[in-house]
Amino acid sequence: MKRPKKWGMEPVLKYRKQIERVAQHEYFKCLEQEEILKEQLLKLTKDNDHLFAAIEKIRTAGTAIDQIQLYENRIFFLKTQLEQVTKGLEKQKTKTNLYRKKLLRASQKKKVLDQLKDRQNKAYQKFLSAKETKILDEIAVLFHKR
Repeated sequence: MKRPKKWGMEPVLKYRKQIERVAQHEYFKCLEQEEILKEQLLKLTKDNDHLFAAIEKIRTAGTAIDQIQLYENRIFFLKTQLEQVTKGLEKQKTKTNLYRKKLLRASQKKKVLDQLKDRQNKAYQKFLSAKETKILDEIAVLFHKR
């Protein structure tokens, strides 16, 4: 019986694990950035709501037009910031999805190589078991001839 060719899978597995770790790091980094953008969006939304409530109070109180214009300018500024953060959040979600898919592919490739390694180990163990059985049979034949 021929011995199956044994080649080192350890470097390949090590490389795949490294790729998976890098993909995990990038994915979690994207998730953190997405959370930061969500917090910014929430803060800007709250600020915008407070300004609208304040401007309504000022209008009902009959305050000067220049103060109302200041509030309206601030609301316009916040609205543009909200739009920018919303666009940034959408881009970040797309980027996060991309890195999630990249992580998934890396994990699948690593899993396939792990399964291949397990199969090779089982084949090698089977080969060793067959070789051991062959040697034991030879020993039994030698002792029987005596």
